[in-house]
Amino acid sequence: MAACDRFFFTEILNGSPKKAAPKKVKSPKLRALLESAVSSAAQDDGWAALSGVGNLVNKNDPSFDSRNFGYKKLSDLVRAQGFLEVDERQTGPDKSGIQLYVRIKES
Repeated sequence: MAACDRFFFTEILNGSPKKAAPKKVKSPKLRALLESAVSSAAQDDGWAALSGVGNLVNKNDPSFDSRNFGYKKLSDLVRAQGFLEVDERQTGPDKSGIQLYVRIKES
C-alpha cells in the first residue's frame, strides 16, 4: 500500500449491496485525516475546496476510499460528518457549475 499512489480494497468494487450507511461515521482516524486535510487546504477564511481536501486525504492515506465507510462519494461522507460544514458555490462565467467547499465547524 505504501508504494502506491492509490490503493483500493477489492471488496468495495464487487457492487454487492450494503446496508444503509450510517448518518455519521464515528472514527477518530477518519476525523483526524479529514481535519488535517481541511486545515492544510484551507484559505484564510477557513474554507477549503473539497477537491483539494480529497487530494490531500489520498496523499496522506493511499488506501482511503469513501466507499470503505459506506458512501459512494467523498462529498457524501463529508456531509455526514458533524464536525464539518459544507458550502456549495456556483462557479464558471455563467454560474452553471458547482464547487463544494468545506471547513471545520467552530465549537
